Amino acid sequence: MDVGLCRSLGRVRAMELWKITMDHRLEGIVGEMRGIAANFLDHLDEFEAWKIRMDNRFESIETRVRAIEDEMTAARVNTEIACDNSVIARETAQSDHELIWGLTAEFTRFQMMFDRRQPAPSTNMDHDLPPPNM
Repeated sequence: MDVGLCRSLGRVRAMELWKITMDHRLEGIVGEMRGIAANFLDHLDEFEAWKIRMDNRFESIETRVRAIEDEMTAARVNTEIACDNSVIARETAQSDHELIWGLTAEFTRFQMMFDRRQPAPSTNMDHDLPPPNM
């Protein structure tokens, strides 16, 4: 055989060995990538489960927040009603006070008019006594 042919055959054989080696390495890399992908999918499942738990917690918190907001709204309405009632009560008390003072003034004026119509009390003390019982 020719030396050049031997070299060429040697190079072909070396390239075939190199290709086989690269195929094995590639299979190893593909296997590692499959392992990484499987691990990722496992973590993705865990993440999905975690996300569902967090969504449920968020909905629970959201429900509680809505309940608190409803209670605060009711408290605010009750406070406004109480303030309105307080203002009404104060105005009513002021009105009642003015009415009482007005009635007192009318009564006093009426009493003074009544007192003027009565005859003056007698200076004789016997007149003021009731008649004796017989």
